[in-house]
Order: sequence, then C-alpha cells, then structure tokens
Amino acid sequence: MNLIVLDTSSEHLILGVYVRQQLFSLDEPVGQKHAECILPSLAVLLERAGATLADINTIAFSSGPGGFTGLRIGCGIAQGLAVAHGLTLMPIPTLPPSNSSRTRGANPKLRARRWTRSSSPAMPRCGW
Repeated sequence: MNLIVLDTSSEHLILGVYVRQQLFSLDEPVGQKHAECILPSLAVLLERAGATLADINTIAFSSGPGGFTGLRIGCGIAQGLAVAHGLTLMPIPTLPPSNSSRTRGANPKLRARRWTRSSSPAMPRCGW
C-alpha cells in the first residue's frame, strides 16, 4: 500500500509519503498557514519520493482533536485529492487511546479519565 499522511491538527504541518516500503516525511512549523503550505510541500515530498499521485492508494489525515481550521484544511485537501484521483480516505484520530503505553505507567488520575462523546446529535463534540 502506498499512502500519503496529512496532519494539520497543530501549528505544525506534518506530511508523509510511504511508497515502495520507504517513508518520506516533513514536519514544519507553519503557524496558521496550512492552506498556503500544504500542496506545495506535498508536491516537493512526492518529488523527493520519486512518486506521483497515480502511485498512491490511500490518503490518511488527522481527524482531531486539534485546531478547527487546520483540521478542516487537512480534511478538505484529503477529500479533494481522493475524489480527483479515486483514492481511499483514512481518518486518523490524533488522540491516543486511553489504554496506550503512554498512559499505562502514568498518573492514576490521568489513567482514570475517560474519553466521552456528547449524546446530542446536534453537538457531536468530544471531551474529558
């Protein structure tokens, strides 16, 4: 599987291209300029990998939590590329699962927190 990874959930633009069992990545602090930087940076990364969008099967993108505008930009770019090139989309949450190795040895109060979702369909938000 050849894929592109987009993470726009923070002030960093994180991109990855995995082709021919090699990973090419980029992590740049862009502040609020994801929209201006993502496509030119992706083009440079694809060129460095010696690949084109025709070589890609899947686009994975960060689905949150994170900055609303950044997530919206990443999702929009992923959807646009997927529709235009017939690619599969893979949303990836940026929050690690509560039973991950990061929290196993952590403070018990942190371990006891549960990730919950609002029961209201009008306000589908998440929180601690």
